[in-house]
Amino acid sequence: QRRSTEEFADGKASGRWTTWRQDGVRESEVVFSGVDGAFVEREFHENGQLGQETPYQNGLPDGVASAWHDNGALMSTGIVREGAPVGDWPVWDEQGALVQKGVDPEQAEAPADALRDFDFE
Repeated sequence: QRRSTEEFADGKASGRWTTWRQDGVRESEVVFSGVDGAFVEREFHENGQLGQETPYQNGLPDGVASAWHDNGALMSTGIVREGAPVGDWPVWDEQGALVQKGVDPEQAEAPADALRDFDFE
């Protein structure tokens, strides 16, 4: 069974790169736009739901990044510039109720501690 797919154009990463867990559930994907090293990285929960999405420019996280609970409900969203989180990131629980109005992901406490899993570097 295939565990990953990759695409190249002119010797450079392109298109959609996908990895699957041993049980066949998608684990992650990277979608390359082909413009100035831009791509979007997505990670998935064990149940297949989208868990995290982070855009990159020139190899660094840059843009609106988001995280979801394993039930598909939005956990948090915020802005990343050149690899660093900017401003406050609101946090919602699995039922969609706002539990923290804004939080610095680097200083997060439960239930926002999952935000520390963002790869800001």
